Amino acid sequence: MIVLDPEYGIPVVSLRDRLTFFQNMATPIEWIGQFRGSPKEFERQDGEAIVEALRAAPGAVWQRCYVHFLRNALDHLPRKHDDDCMTELRWIYDRRKLAEARSDLAAWLKRWQSKYPKLCDWVEENIDETFTVYRLPVGHHKNMRSTNLLERFNEEIRRRTYVVRVFPNSDACLRLVRVLASEQHEEWQEGHRYMNMQLLIEQKKEQMRNAA
Repeated sequence: MIVLDPEYGIPVVSLRDRLTFFQNMATPIEWIGQFRGSPKEFERQDGEAIVEALRAAPGAVWQRCYVHFLRNALDHLPRKHDDDCMTELRWIYDRRKLAEARSDLAAWLKRWQSKYPKLCDWVEENIDETFTVYRLPVGHHKNMRSTNLLERFNEEIRRRTYVVRVFPNSDACLRLVRVLASEQHEEWQEGHRYMNMQLLIEQKKEQMRNAA
């Protein structure tokens, strides 16, 4: 998840020459197949290219989904492991302040380093990518620390493309996705408001007063 100033948003389609994701998607039928059924997994180099482009944008900040981070952590554990290890790691994300999360992390590393050194080394190297959310107001943490909102939006795109059935060309497919994105933006802003943006405004005002 990336936080960007709106004027610096980077459409993924602008990176199509660098992404294997867009290979073999030259016809409408291939675009339909991409949005329907099981989603195609991104190649590692695709993810790296997208993150690299977004990080280069002015004001960009990277927030890694903590749910996927915890799933990735399982790759560094033996099949039979102490369930308390992962439970305590997940509890770190219940902390309201970064200092509290780092304190819990230090205690967690101290407890489990000798038993699961591979996992602890990996967590210590990568966990900061999941702590970016602490730059935001506490009221935003729950929704912004994971990609749940985006995943639900992707499911809505898949559902609505089934209604169309056949796209005349790839541009028609992209137009539909843009319309759905605009509708979802309005819903998040005016309808079922997931986040109170006034909290962010007040936080920025406080930061400006402290910097003065």
